[in-house]
Amino acid sequence: MQRKHLAIRALSILLTANISMVQAQYYFNDLYTKERNEKTQGLYKAFHVRKITETAILPTGERQPNVLQWTDISQKADTSTLHRSVEGSVSKTVLLYDDQSGKLLSQLETEADRRHETKYNYNSSGQIERIETVYIDSQMDFKDHEIHVWAFEMNNRPKSMWRIVVQFDGSMDSTYVDFATDKDGRITEENAYRKGKKTGFYYYYYNDKGQLTDVVKYNEKWKRLLPDIMLEYDPAGNTIQKRQLIGNRDISYLIWRYNYDKNGLMHEEALFNSKKQQTGSLIYSYEYY
Repeated sequence: MQRKHLAIRALSILLTANISMVQAQYYFNDLYTKERNEKTQGLYKAFHVRKITETAILPTGERQPNVLQWTDISQKADTSTLHRSVEGSVSKTVLLYDDQSGKLLSQLETEADRRHETKYNYNSSGQIERIETVYIDSQMDFKDHEIHVWAFEMNNRPKSMWRIVVQFDGSMDSTYVDFATDKDGRITEENAYRKGKKTGFYYYYYNDKGQLTDVVKYNEKWKRLLPDIMLEYDPAGNTIQKRQLIGNRDISYLIWRYNYDKNGLMHEEALFNSKKQQTGSLIYSYEYY
């Protein structure tokens, strides 16, 4: 029973990997991840995908019947509706995209008494201008309201971002973030300041193809720079592995590995623990218009 519980927990981590994001890492969360999601949605449109069914597989190779997940794609591919049921807990996530540009417009996740909504606004040049997120848990009488306001240089390079948190009483707490870029316009450094004091930073590293490979910060416990996230790609530019730092007791990583079909659509997503033991996987199957 304990092994089954751990396996279901691992599958739950696997299922939520594409939605749950590490705090801070503003470039990674606000720009990089959004653009990767838009690219995937573009593939669904190009290949007329109607439905994606994700089958959860335990480490034993058995199907997990208590985990159900599928995604409905609208005919114009401007709406993606993810349905999820894990051990009887049901949630739904709806993503809306602009029909012409393919840019993400909003994301709404609902589960029981919880509602998590993010809206994206763009300037006339198509750059992200404002991201507003509201999280409400009516059962716990909790509300979180966060706004990210982005600014860009004349050459379209990200310049800065204000993170504004609206408190219960209507007061606001803000963090200013600035960015450094390389000669090709890629973000290489992210620095956060609160009340004039530097509160954190991230470094971003790329391979010779310009693909993001490492998101690095200074680890206070280990007193040195450590990657929070490490990414690997196949020749087509698909992410084939992601490693993410977990915990504070030791240096250990969760590992996601991905493989794709001939069209570049996800075929399998597998999760491994820090000992590189597989703890669960998802098999993707597609239906078309």
